[in-house]
Amino acid sequence: MAFQDATRQNIRSIGGMDYSAGGQTSLTLPKVGYLTRLHLHVTGTMTVTPGTGSATLAEKAPWNILRRVRFEANSGISIFNTSGWGAYLQDVCSKYQKEHEDGQVTSAFGAQVYAAAAASGANAWEFGFAIPIVPNERDIAGIMLLQSEGLLAQLVIEWQTAGGATQDFPVVLTGNATAAFTGRMTVYLESFTVPAMAADQPPIDTMYQTLETVRPIGGTGAVEFELLNANTYVRIIHSVEIADVLNTDAVDSLQFRYNVTETPYDIERKMKLQLQRHQYGRDLPKGVFTWEFFDQGYVNYGGGRDLVDATALAELDSIVNIASGTSLGSGTSRIRTVTQQFVRLGGAGA
Repeated sequence: MAFQDATRQNIRSIGGMDYSAGGQTSLTLPKVGYLTRLHLHVTGTMTVTPGTGSATLAEKAPWNILRRVRFEANSGISIFNTSGWGAYLQDVCSKYQKEHEDGQVTSAFGAQVYAAAAASGANAWEFGFAIPIVPNERDIAGIMLLQSEGLLAQLVIEWQTAGGATQDFPVVLTGNATAAFTGRMTVYLESFTVPAMAADQPPIDTMYQTLETVRPIGGTGAVEFELLNANTYVRIIHSVEIADVLNTDAVDSLQFRYNVTETPYDIERKMKLQLQRHQYGRDLPKGVFTWEFFDQGYVNYGGGRDLVDATALAELDSIVNIASGTSLGSGTSRIRTVTQQFVRLGGAGA
């Protein structure tokens, strides 16, 4: 009997964390079962007082009320570490989605699981996403045995202040306008029972890791991201911000290159947008471009054919070309990059 036949799925709440403006909260996971995914759901009230100023919803809201989302093992190993915006992007890219009026799901259903506004007064906010410990419901590479001896697994949330002068805050304020948020994140754990027979227990020699980095754009032309010559890459997500604003049109083209001379992907912006709509069944948010290596007809459910094993490569680069004449501002243009990869524990590669 294999693991899939000898186990049972469980999804249950393990508690939550109250919003702490500019602060940090954490939750230790129970030591039970095999962990595959965490489902996070935030509910609260954003109270806006415009005064003689103004208050508008930021482009990356409500997700950026989470300044950082981290899932760590033993207080040091980062399995998941992104901004709230990056967490949302990886969640969007993990499923094929048929586009409806609100861009994600039917409006009637969407109103029950997603809401955010910045009108004067009290605004109900509600949103959520999943943290993947394994890439999908079929493949279990990355599965984590929570009851391993000596394992301490923690979810850590760094909360953003409700309002501020830039797009880094969920509500962008001018003049004497203010914003205050009260709310709570509820955490659901998706896990599987431990099979009675040792022979049916799955291998736990691989980690599915999601990390986000930010690189400033110093000028127009090629912005190169050198990827580590280790691990096996599943997906790369770039989010382009020009002068603090998400921007699609500033990108001329994108290339993916390895071993200096080999370029399997070289795609102009408009064709990349068309391909992304074909892959995901919807348009991705403004300024977002991806390399999807785990897609053979259904995103995030491919085989190993196009996964990028970086351990065998001398050089690995993702290149975003910024159009000439783009006004970059002063230190306000950047590219956020979320990478998802398999990491072989105890050695390089996957």
